[in-house]
Amino acid sequence: MLRLINSSWKNIAIFKTQILVKNRTVPSVEPIVAIDKLTKCTLTIFILSAVILGCNNPSHNTANDENKEVKSQKNPSGWKILECGLYIDANGEIGFPTRPDYVFKEDELEGEDKMCPNKFITILYDSISLNKIIDTNTFRSLGASFYVDKNNIYNHYTRCDGGNLYLFSEDTSDFEMLNNEFARHHSSIYHFRSGKLDADIETFKASSRFTSVARDKDGYFQFGERVTKEQLKRGMGIERFIELEKELRN
Repeated sequence: MLRLINSSWKNIAIFKTQILVKNRTVPSVEPIVAIDKLTKCTLTIFILSAVILGCNNPSHNTANDENKEVKSQKNPSGWKILECGLYIDANGEIGFPTRPDYVFKEDELEGEDKMCPNKFITILYDSISLNKIIDTNTFRSLGASFYVDKNNIYNHYTRCDGGNLYLFSEDTSDFEMLNNEFARHHSSIYHFRSGKLDADIETFKASSRFTSVARDKDGYFQFGERVTKEQLKRGMGIERFIELEKELRN
């Protein structure tokens, strides 16, 4: 296109120069000089026009617009966090975040985390809407996967697909976390994933250092399951097992 423009202007320049020389209105000018000057001027105008048109062309902003669109789509329901840690969407529906540290951070996740992103649970396992049962003014975490409000204790059973939120108990009194995995509710011992354990509450003791391990008068628990002393020793190693024994004896 530039070649055609320059060629046309060269022809005009030569024609005008010939007329000027013939009519003797101005001194004769070398055609090459006129052509060079006119070509430079034309090229400058063409470049400036291209820059101006490019700046005003909406297609140049397409990438930025697309990025804004992607960011807005990461929260299509308009979820907003409440003071208690739960979320509420644009329609007023309450949601429990399955991975609170990864809310709206899907693009930052890698490996296994990317396969199990945060999801919002909006109903209890028995299909009751959270709006109908949870009191957001008193809802809080008890530790591990246990939560409580003024009416109930809840337990979140985690899975890669988000898992389920259960009603653990309607009695919120006399609940105690024994470490990061084991809890006591009245006269029973619970593991945050395995549920109620067949444990002797009078002699039950959970390790504060090896939080997956506990012991009662009948033996050991690991990850909420009964294990023998030999199984635990093989799994932990002799040195760590000796440290565990010292802690649980005190």
